[in-house]
Amino acid sequence: MEPETLYQRFVNSVKLFLAVWLIGAIGFYFIGVIYENPDIGDTADRFSLLNCFYMSAITVTTVGYGEVTGIHTTLLPPGPAIGTTFTMVFCLASYFAVLYATGNILAALVEGTLGKLRLQRRMEKKLASLEGHFIVCGAGSTGRHVIDELLKTGHSVVVIDRNEHDGEAWFKNERSFLIVGDATDDEVLERAGLSRARGIFASLQDDKDNLFISLSAAQTNDKIRIVGRATEFGSVSKLKAVGAQAVVSPNHIGGLRMASEMIRPGVVTFLDTMLRSTDSSLRFSEIRVDESMEACNRPLNELHTFDAVGLNVIGIFREDRSIVYNPPGDTMVKAGDALIVICDKDALKRMEEHARSGVRRFHEKFAKA
Repeated sequence: MEPETLYQRFVNSVKLFLAVWLIGAIGFYFIGVIYENPDIGDTADRFSLLNCFYMSAITVTTVGYGEVTGIHTTLLPPGPAIGTTFTMVFCLASYFAVLYATGNILAALVEGTLGKLRLQRRMEKKLASLEGHFIVCGAGSTGRHVIDELLKTGHSVVVIDRNEHDGEAWFKNERSFLIVGDATDDEVLERAGLSRARGIFASLQDDKDNLFISLSAAQTNDKIRIVGRATEFGSVSKLKAVGAQAVVSPNHIGGLRMASEMIRPGVVTFLDTMLRSTDSSLRFSEIRVDESMEACNRPLNELHTFDAVGLNVIGIFREDRSIVYNPPGDTMVKAGDALIVICDKDALKRMEEHARSGVRRFHEKFAKA
């Protein structure tokens, strides 16, 4: 059962309980007003709103403190008979109403708890076999955008956060997993499959926590890619020193973006349309080259398969971290290079077909920008 349904059952049960209490109080009050005996001076006091609510409360809760209104002794006929009849009917109705409401409340609480336990056990089983996934530490203002982008590009994501995020859209995605805990705890990181993960995002608010996460990740998994978040620009070098391959400062990036929107809005719109739009099929991708690939140690103009599937090489990221922009056709492709290409979604499928047919004998890794 969905959490909203359990919550609604709980709320409706509380409303029923309050409604029964209110009906009882109003009933006692009007009986006292209509059949008030003027010869008895304290009748009005006995049937005051406070006393009527008190009488209704002890009846609904079956406390049994005794009658406080004096229905049998302070009312004019047929007030005592009507009061007695109302009290009997109210006792039975309130008993079954409270029984029903209590059952609903307990069922909602138990089902909600058991449901969460079942989901947690199911998640733990999936996490145990998960490989090549991404870990996002912190689902705050930065982390939630990282999560959304990873899920949009078809990746599996394990989120570590101190708070539950049942209401978030990404929480309901079958490729997302949430671990409620401290991301700086090594045991929590291990539960998230740190040793088997492809990458980790240290996106907590505190730079010290991100430093610790980056250090733990680098020591646990020497193949993992670490992307850190730095609130203070001075923390960038520290994060890189402890193992982060890339560090992003939201304040710095935000400032650059604002400046770009002002001086080169066309370029920004073009890139946003390409990278973010669901209608556009073009994407930036990269192909990692190793010695077993046909492309290794060959010039670009001899890689005719690239032209056949519609790949446009716009840059080469060398192993020594140098970049060749808009490389000419005679540029040699070397092992360790990352070919930056623009391609559409259909090109990815065509590349797979070429690989299966033996035309190309290499494994390409695409990472949407």
